[in-house]
Amino acid sequence: MMAFEDFINANPYRQYVIDYLKENSWYSGDLPLVRKVTSSIWDELHYIRNNHQKEAEEVGWEKVKLALAEAWRRDLSALKDLSSVQKGELTGLSPDVLEIVKAVFPNISHYSLPSGATPRAENRQLDGAGKSEERDATEIVPEIPKKRSNGAKVAGIALIVVIFAAAALAITGGSPLAFFLPPSPVNSTPDTTPPVISGAFPSNGSHAMIGSKVIVSYYDDRSLNLSSALLEIDGSRVAITKITQSEAEYAGSLAVGQHSAYFSISDMAGHSANKSWHFTISSALQYVVLDVLNEINRERASAGVPPVALSEQSVASDYRSNDMLTGNYFNHYDWSGYYPGYYYTLMGGKFAMEENIGYVYSSQLRQSEIPADAVSLVHDMIYNDAASDWGHRDSLLDPTNNLAEISAAWSSSRLFLTIHMIKSWVNWTAPPRFEGGVFSCGGTLLLNGSMIKYGAVYYSDPDDHDQMSYDSYLEVYKGERGYSMGDPVAGVHPILLFQGLSVIRPTAWTDAGSGFSISFPLSASRGAGVYTVVLYAQNTLGFEHPYDPERNAELVPVLEYSVYLG
Repeated sequence: MMAFEDFINANPYRQYVIDYLKENSWYSGDLPLVRKVTSSIWDELHYIRNNHQKEAEEVGWEKVKLALAEAWRRDLSALKDLSSVQKGELTGLSPDVLEIVKAVFPNISHYSLPSGATPRAENRQLDGAGKSEERDATEIVPEIPKKRSNGAKVAGIALIVVIFAAAALAITGGSPLAFFLPPSPVNSTPDTTPPVISGAFPSNGSHAMIGSKVIVSYYDDRSLNLSSALLEIDGSRVAITKITQSEAEYAGSLAVGQHSAYFSISDMAGHSANKSWHFTISSALQYVVLDVLNEINRERASAGVPPVALSEQSVASDYRSNDMLTGNYFNHYDWSGYYPGYYYTLMGGKFAMEENIGYVYSSQLRQSEIPADAVSLVHDMIYNDAASDWGHRDSLLDPTNNLAEISAAWSSSRLFLTIHMIKSWVNWTAPPRFEGGVFSCGGTLLLNGSMIKYGAVYYSDPDDHDQMSYDSYLEVYKGERGYSMGDPVAGVHPILLFQGLSVIRPTAWTDAGSGFSISFPLSASRGAGVYTVVLYAQNTLGFEHPYDPERNAELVPVLEYSVYLG
């Protein structure tokens, strides 16, 4: 771990941006440059909070932010006139990040439209169909797109790679923190002030990863009686591993589960302070999942979008992360060419799902840093997703998603993160099934006043998606930059016609308010491959996507059910 002042002066996050500017004359426009700098500043603050919280509090966060801004200006000004940077995407940033960005680029203002909110030239699934309440057999629904838009699925794989290099960083000039060191106070008056317990880790009500230490921070205006320090875990006194005038540490093993803690300490005048709190020790994977979920919901709240709940079970996200790790590939399609929705259905999924994946490679991947690495991937999916047409951001911030399945798998050098965003809007009375050549399902929509508008069938040939190439720099096989359910082959409705497609007339289609029951024959009309049944319902949620108002604005998929037909 880098020393605090060394990190402020020069660190890998900032150096990554500087190297790109030096080597590639990279990102001539304002927006891409500001996005990359913004992301790195976020990483810097996240690193400081995780590794130097105590030092930052002693110095003062305002001075830390000032020092970071000065270091950025020093390094960037040698390569670019910072006063010439006029535009940046400044929405959705935390106040701390925004303050530093504005200090680095003094003349910056917000770009008029978020880049992801600009309407894109894309074909949307079954556009226009079902907008009328009734159609007779002579009406033709507008043409269904040849391939389902990646705007509704994840637009692509952001090759989000965090490379941590243990390299010596040259330090030039004086330390930005040198002027922060306060003079030692001198006081000869009687001591009447008790100590103050300023913090504890794990904090009250929080989760911490297995192997975490218990750390208590405190201070006093004079001197503390360290021999008076008492720490109890679950009602039993434990031996403090390390203690100083500002911090006590316990490095003993804590089992997975809930724990209570109590700490007390006195100063030399006999004044005492104490603190009681509770926390939960989680497995490494549980900790990653909770950190990622919290980060997603923080970003959703910032965008004015309702939070997602953690799914009670991991249907396919755990499989996908581990399959990529063991198969040494980073791709939505696996080595057999199957897209993720196929495995979601195969393993019991019964809603609509969007996959987001991220990858970290490091020559020395430390387990203690994996949660922070996973959170950084989420941040990059939202703020550095231009290469994927902002598809990851659009998925993670989609108000029609209400559940998340999160999993990760890692080795000593690789981390694979999988986030399945779920649209769980059906209470199934007859869960979807395919048997004897017939697809059937029945249930009640949880969207108030909604109804099933129509169905569609898509086809994907696995043989078209089973090729990958080896990336020697990242030491992983990579494939296509995105995925889809394939080509639309048929529409499903009792009376509607679908332009350019065949029509499947259901053998049963009952619609009683929000309740429905549907069945229809399904065959391999395009040959062997994966066929996906999608049911679209009217969107009555009343929330607009913060960056793409047209996304699922009128219709929302409530089921994506994939089967292989030979």
